[in-house]
Amino acid sequence: MQRADEIASDPHRRVVAFGPAKNGGKTTFAVSAPGNKILLKYEPGIVSIPPGVDPKTLWVVEYPFDYEELSSKNDRWKRLGGAGQKMMDDVEEISNAFAVKRDIKIDDVIAPLPDTVIMDGGTMLHDALVSWICAVNNISDPRDATNKYYVWGKRMQGVIGVIRKVFKLPCNAILTAWETSDKDADGNIRERWPDIGGKMDYRATGMGDAGIYCYCDRTIKGTRFFIRTVSDGVVKGVGVRGKYDLPEVIDVTIDIKNPVMPWEKLWKNATIK
Repeated sequence: MQRADEIASDPHRRVVAFGPAKNGGKTTFAVSAPGNKILLKYEPGIVSIPPGVDPKTLWVVEYPFDYEELSSKNDRWKRLGGAGQKMMDDVEEISNAFAVKRDIKIDDVIAPLPDTVIMDGGTMLHDALVSWICAVNNISDPRDATNKYYVWGKRMQGVIGVIRKVFKLPCNAILTAWETSDKDADGNIRERWPDIGGKMDYRATGMGDAGIYCYCDRTIKGTRFFIRTVSDGVVKGVGVRGKYDLPEVIDVTIDIKNPVMPWEKLWKNATIK
């Protein structure tokens, strides 16, 4: 037991950033974090480097996103476990490197210990680990398993285990995810939250120092990017621990001529205007 004023503060931040699948600014926020970064790219598509980010400080690990082999002859498919297995192996390598303070080696490429680890695409991480569990257990569909609880329980253990291992590292850690929503009978959105899988939608956000909602909006000034730091009753899983003076919404649009990083705007108490 320690008295609160005797506890050393941890300078590192753990953030869950979620929002629309595209053009919400989630990855831009993540790569705007300081220092050397390793981006574990679970989502397909290219990595865009925003103004103000030196690409020499960013190492990207790409994963295949074909998690099953489809057949036109029936509605069954073969699950592939390679992507999920490699995702876990790479996190283990990063963790082991931090434990002994050595460089990281992934895909025969060596990189220094990062200041920030980014898990880019928690929604796809979930899908990959489900396919890995099915492949190991020779299951085509989790719903076909005799013991469904075993499959879904393993899924939760796997996803939460990977997030926990990264969030425990002595560095900044960021998990991005798409959003999912619940609508009323008229089609109006009642709730938005991270799409990580079942109960993990809420559990994952609780593991971080901050949960933020990333989105863009078209204004008279053009397209602007924002992050929400406090729930508005619809967006759930949002909040920043220990930052009591933050505005509810922060404009994190990057000015090409004078770039100020979204990460800095969040942790430096920038205002919305």
